[in-house]
Amino acid sequence: MDMLDGEMIMLDGMVYQARSDGQVILPGEDETIPFGTLADFHPAKVLHLAGIPDYETFEETVNRLCPEMNFPWAF
Repeated sequence: MDMLDGEMIMLDGMVYQARSDGQVILPGEDETIPFGTLADFHPAKVLHLAGIPDYETFEETVNRLCPEMNFPWAF
């Protein structure tokens, strides 16, 4: 079974691992994942989230801007 430690991020053709300790690293060539989904992302809307002081305010802002809870959102 694959070890689970964080999230996979693919940006501009490069794969990164956002680890559970907060580090973002380039994973080794021998790293594997149990499951992954990629999308050719093209934003339908651009939102600027400047001036958000904490996670609670971020969460409230996102919930207001993206009210549909049963729809996948990408940021």
